Formats: sequence, structure tokens, C-alpha cells
Amino acid sequence: MRKFTTVFLINFVLVCAWVYMSYNNKQTVDINITVSEDVLQPTVTEAQEALNIIPAKTLKRMSEDDWKIVLLNDFSDVAGYEHISDDSSVVGLINFEKKTITVKGRPEYNGTVKNVMTHELCHYIDQAGGWLSNEPEFAGLYEKYKDGKYLSYAYADITLTEEYTDDILYATSSEKEFFAETLKDYYMHQSYLRENYEDIYQYYAAKGIGK
Repeated sequence: MRKFTTVFLINFVLVCAWVYMSYNNKQTVDINITVSEDVLQPTVTEAQEALNIIPAKTLKRMSEDDWKIVLLNDFSDVAGYEHISDDSSVVGLINFEKKTITVKGRPEYNGTVKNVMTHELCHYIDQAGGWLSNEPEFAGLYEKYKDGKYLSYAYADITLTEEYTDDILYATSSEKEFFAETLKDYYMHQSYLRENYEDIYQYYAAKGIGK
């Protein structure tokens, strides 16, 4: 296993720390981040931007629960990740047992790492909320949009060719993946969500989940 260089640990204060809380106060939240020595700065920057999006109360809970984030250039030398192909430029994984979010980042276009990181963080929000994706109301949305009926990549001006078919289908492959992808879009691409999937937008707006 390649030796990781610990670049940002407890003393690394992310920009996302300056987020308004319920009392209109700003506070810093320290997240444990390990960065492989061959990861490029754009990947680190986009990971930071993803953390900026997540509510401070969520990051605070992650920090208190000793979650960590690992940024890699590839997964080839990481035990348990050998099945991940290097053909995929960006891949994200979340491990609830090890309390780890891992992102392999070699972005094809600006924003890829940010999208993937936010998606994985939304899995954490799902679990921390007692598996919100299992609620009957959300299950109804999933039934409506499963089997690729939710085009989560259209906002990025990506041509929806066969190259992205697997990504589109994966986003609706289960309630949990659908939750993570749609909540990611609620955080990052809210105008797109409101214009094209009003019912999904209203679900999250009513939940106040972005607060």
C-alpha cells in the first residue's frame, strides 16, 4: 500500500467552516483529511468546495464522530479497492464501518471531484438521519424515477451518450444512491432540480435538509 502523506489533519481548517449556523454565528469545523502525495491541487480544492456546501452542523457531527476523508490519485494499491478500474477518472466510496469517505480524483472536467465528494457526503447525511432514503415519501419519488429516469448529469452540459449510461443508471440503482445523487443536486444544482424535477426539489425544501 502506498504510503500516504498526511497533509491536512485536525489543524486543517476548511473554508466550509465559515457557514451560518442556526443562530447566525460562524464557527470552524475541523475535518480529518488524508491526501496521497500524488494528488494534484485541483482535486484538493474541489474537495474543499464540496465541504463548503454541506451544512456546518453536519460537518460538526462528522468531526465529533471521528470521520475522515481520504483523497487518492488511484485505488490500485489500496486493499479492498482493487476492483475499481483506473478507466474511471473519479470514483467515490463511503465506508460506514471505518467512518471513511474515499475519493479518487483525476477529473475529466471542472467540478467532477466536487460532485463526487458531495454525493458521498450525502450518503452520510442519509445514514445520520436514520436512513432518510427509506422513508415512504422518498420511496415514492424513487419509484417514479428509477431505471434511469433521473438525468443527473444534464446540468453539466455533458452529452448523454453511451459513455455516461452506466453513471445515469447507477444514480437510480437503489433508494440510497438516488437519495445521495438528488440531494447532491439539491445542494449544487438547485436551479436545474427545480426546473426539471420540481417534486424532488420540493421534497428537500420541505425537509429543510439543506439548512
